Order: sequence, then structure tokens, then C-alpha cells
Amino acid sequence: MTQLSKLSLLLLVLCALSGVACDDSSSSPTDAGSDGDAWHTDDADTNGPDGDADVDGDGDADADGDTEVDADVERSAQLTIPASDPRIHYTGRFDQSTPDAPVCSWSACAATIWVDAQSVSVRVSDSAGNNIVNVVIDGGEPRVVDLQAGNNEIVVAEDLELGRTHRIQIYRRTEAFFGEITLGDWTLGDTLPPQNPPAQDREVVVVGDSITCGYGIEGTSHDCEFSAETENAYLTYGALLARRFGADYTAIAWSGKGMY
Repeated sequence: MTQLSKLSLLLLVLCALSGVACDDSSSSPTDAGSDGDAWHTDDADTNGPDGDADVDGDGDADADGDTEVDADVERSAQLTIPASDPRIHYTGRFDQSTPDAPVCSWSACAATIWVDAQSVSVRVSDSAGNNIVNVVIDGGEPRVVDLQAGNNEIVVAEDLELGRTHRIQIYRRTEAFFGEITLGDWTLGDTLPPQNPPAQDREVVVVGDSITCGYGIEGTSHDCEFSAETENAYLTYGALLARRFGADYTAIAWSGKGMY
């Protein structure tokens, strides 16, 4: 068996293990929405687990221990980080033609920041109010946030442990069908400057359809209907594979649209 055949077989097995709960027969409505002016706030309901990241003196995030920082670096009561800051690590497909307002339409696109701060919030705009994102702190259990149409302010956490670098990620669960989301400023409270992303030399790219989008993963039966609530790109075979090997992940997929 060739290496390519082995890889194809592995992806098929992982696909089967991902447990898609419902079929792909439902049709999808047309995208719609507006850019509302009011900011909707989603407060953190947990403080999140303790961080597991670190810095080793070179300004990059590592994977063990407490934060090592220059003694001359002082904490800021509040710090605003624009979406264009190079210390924010974007994965997946983003339109960054407007650097301070990167636009994400595709499944599994994510923004990650490494920071020693007590509180973290981020602004996210949804074109239609149909999208759902995960908030993930230090690789722990995701907190699910339903975005409202227009501007949203997501309060990621308000009482993080100080003295260590936390990995904060905003991750899109829903597919392109549900419209665009735009990332805005991050606000950090009682914080040191964010760290540079760790060096990354691995990337997983999957081109697919509804299975790659996570269609039906959150469904309760095989005949559940197509909806944002039953979709979860975070738990697809591609996303699981990428996290298993510590790789960046990009999904290029749309339910019902295959390759011909």
C-alpha cells in the first residue's frame, strides 16, 4: 500500500470515528444580515482552567511552567490589542485585506493569543447573527457563544491566574453558509504584553464537504435538520487530527458542495 493510500485510509477511519449524526439532505437558506451598531456582551461564566503555557525569555510562548518575564516589564491596568497585532495567531481562511478587521467565513478559522492577564475580552461582529464560536482557555473545555447580529463583545475570562501565560482562542464552529464574522480589538486587564506565538512548522489542510464542516456532530439523531446548533467544526476528524499533532488547521469545506 502506498503512503498516499495509507493516509487516505487514515482520514477515512478518522472520518468514521467523528460520528456525524445526521444526513446531508437538508437544503440551506440564503445568507443575510446587517452590521448592527450596538455591542452585545457575552460574559464569561467560568474562570477557565489554569494555564499550561510559558515563555523562555525569547518572547515566544512555550508549553510548560510559569511565566518568565523581563524584570523591567510592568503590568498594565488595561491594554487594547488591535486585530492586526502580529502576536495574534490566525489559522484557517481569513480575509485580512483590512488588517484591523480580519474576516472569517470558513469553518474552523481561529484567532489565538498568549497572554499573562487577569481578564480578557474580544470584539466579534456577525453579519447575520447565525454563527457560533468556541472560547477555549489553555486547551480546556470550550465555552460555546452564540453570536448576535452586529457587534458582540465576548468576555473570555475575568479572573485568570496571574504569573503564567494563558492560551486564549476564539474558534468558529459554523460553516461559511451562516455568514461572515469579523474579529476586532482584544482588551486585556491587569496584564503583561502578549507573547509571540510559538514557532509552528506543521499544518493540516482538509478540502471536504459537510463532514469536514462538522454537520450533525451535535445532533441527537440521524435525521436532525441542518442548523448552526447541530454543527461543530471543532470536533471534526481534521480538527482532532491537527490538535493531536500540534498543527495549525485549515478547512475548505461547504455542506452539499463536493469536488467534481
